[in-house]
Amino acid sequence: MTFAELQRVQAVSTHFRGFDESEVRRLAAAMSVVEFKEGEKIIEKGEEASWFGILLRGTMRAVISEDVSFPIARGEFLGEQAVFESSIRSASVVAATDGILGSFTYDELEAFVEKEPTIGLRLVNALGRASADKLDAEIAGAIESTAASPSWLALQPAAHQLRQLTVVAATDA
Repeated sequence: MTFAELQRVQAVSTHFRGFDESEVRRLAAAMSVVEFKEGEKIIEKGEEASWFGILLRGTMRAVISEDVSFPIARGEFLGEQAVFESSIRSASVVAATDGILGSFTYDELEAFVEKEPTIGLRLVNALGRASADKLDAEIAGAIESTAASPSWLALQPAAHQLRQLTVVAATDA
């Protein structure tokens, strides 16, 4: 089931593209599949991060604060920002519908990169791009909704650093 779901996600995902069938099979074999129900809290803001996932089916909502939240659609990553930044979750995530999530613990990701360096580095590159895009969207949303506070402006260098990291990872792959 994971392979077919992951392969279908490639058609709609902004960041999870460009993997061939063999690579998708290897990724699917390495990831865990988690089913979730509408209303279930998937991630708690402030908790220690130990995994990231890709939404294979269903929808979720990330809640950064009372004023800032955004939908997570099929094909998007969640929990990937903690791979590059703090190990503390920056948002809560709640299931908006029933669905399925493919996930890797950070230890599993590290082992996968060692075993499959080309695919693993391409996955890390995709995670970095997704994380940087989310930071950019959060900054833009904060600037639109209120006067930008210093904490939002402080995220801009992090987004820039992630973009540089993904360029380096792409050249190594």
